[in-house]
Amino acid sequence: MLVLGDVCIAEKDIIEIDAEIQSIFEKNIAVCNLEGPINYKKLFSSDDICMFNKSNICDLFESLKIKSVSLANNHIHDFGVNAISETIEYLRRNNIDYFGLGDKKNYFGKYSLIEQDNSKYAFFGFGWSVIGCKTNYKIKSRVMPLNKKTIDFLIEEVIPKMPKHIKKVVYLHWCYELEKYPQPRHRDYAKFLIDNGVDFVIGSHPHVYGPIEKYKNGIIIYNLGNFMFSDKKFLSGKLSFPKISNQNLIVDLSFNAKKNIFLIERDRNFLQLKNSYSFNDIPNFLNPPFNDFSSKEYFFWYKTWSRGKNRFLPIFSSNQNKLINFLLHAQILARMILINILTTLKIKDIAKRRDIGN
Repeated sequence: MLVLGDVCIAEKDIIEIDAEIQSIFEKNIAVCNLEGPINYKKLFSSDDICMFNKSNICDLFESLKIKSVSLANNHIHDFGVNAISETIEYLRRNNIDYFGLGDKKNYFGKYSLIEQDNSKYAFFGFGWSVIGCKTNYKIKSRVMPLNKKTIDFLIEEVIPKMPKHIKKVVYLHWCYELEKYPQPRHRDYAKFLIDNGVDFVIGSHPHVYGPIEKYKNGIIIYNLGNFMFSDKKFLSGKLSFPKISNQNLIVDLSFNAKKNIFLIERDRNFLQLKNSYSFNDIPNFLNPPFNDFSSKEYFFWYKTWSRGKNRFLPIFSSNQNKLINFLLHAQILARMILINILTTLKIKDIAKRRDIGN
């Protein structure tokens, strides 16, 4: 059972995969994050600020045996709710499931139940509103919000009703772009989920891969990175990522597999396998420097790391009260307004992502 990172492929891009990666897919089925609706009517343009996937992406999904996609991300609403409905219908016609969305009638949202080699996996998706995920309950097909309320509902109302032999996988769209380390509050969420019956917590959105933390009976894969995100094709051909975004992780959730972690490198649109590892032998570069840190210790470690990278973005922790939380969200909103003004005045280029280093 493979899990891939973000997928956002421009209309004319053709993806090529080396023989080693192809052999991995031949033995498994897979899940990925669909970063934007599918342009199957060919109505969307790459000249604006919205993200979408090419019209025939399901052909690629069939070749990679992708059986379900997470729609809990910050670009799935880029072309409105009708585009989401059309995407879901298109996925269904191609026998591909989805998860991570909810509405008024289905508060918690839909999850995927997938079976491979006599093992069953339940996939749940959540997205962080701070990074632009549309989570308001009044919105049709809203992204399931990554917050304490929905996590508590999952732990208290959903997981206890599921058979224990089903592996529970929570796929989260979280953290800031190009930050390989999680927000302190997010790390607490991940550990809380595993404390209460979740087997895997897996992250996406930052466009770089992050560390892997073995915690009690579960595994936290903080970020997978971009499985395939077209470079210099969106935003009128200006959207580009730093070199570090050319590497990503694919994980195999089967504990009986010889290799579970695959380091993939992209050269233009060609993906090749660089190395592979086991969950029992995680390499040093994937071991988190904050192993065994308490929640408080990690908060101060992350704060020091973030400031050292000149990342003066709000830091969210589990111990902040409602007032502090409101002020941090207001700071994010003010920052977004300022960026929009600077972009309009052509003082800032939103298309280029800056590598902040390790």
